[in-house]
Amino acid sequence: MSTASAIPVLDTLAAMIIDSLERCGLSPDTLILTRLAALAASDAPPRLLPHPRRRARKAARARPI
Repeated sequence: MSTASAIPVLDTLAAMIIDSLERCGLSPDTLILTRLAALAASDAPPRLLPHPRRRARKAARARPI
């Protein structure tokens, strides 16, 4: 990375995700679905899996009043 950041861990994670997208040849949507399928297949705890209601509640809280 060319610039120093106050949050190097997030920069590293972002770089890993970008590299993963470029190398795998899948569309971003397909890659996310594949990762979710891997979490589900490995019996990941429910809190790691996105849930539509949880996402809707989070979006509702983020809306300005």
